[in-house]
Amino acid sequence: MKNPDLNIATTRTAVNSGALAFVVYLVQRFTNIEIDMTDPVVLAVAPFAIGLFYRLSRLITKKYPALVKVLFGYGEDPHY
Repeated sequence: MKNPDLNIATTRTAVNSGALAFVVYLVQRFTNIEIDMTDPVVLAVAPFAIGLFYRLSRLITKKYPALVKVLFGYGEDPHY
């Protein structure tokens, strides 16, 4: 049996992680900050940063619903 909510949840998490990666890219590109993605500290902090960015994105989209597609790639929440 297929679960469409699993696809929605996976898409929303992946697109949001990609949005965070784009923000990190912009920070590196337009500032003198260098982030070494092979540094063990960065690798340890990355999951927490993704979780924090996800929560922040949820708060932003509650205030600005038009950003749902940009930050999550899918407009509706999964219904479990």
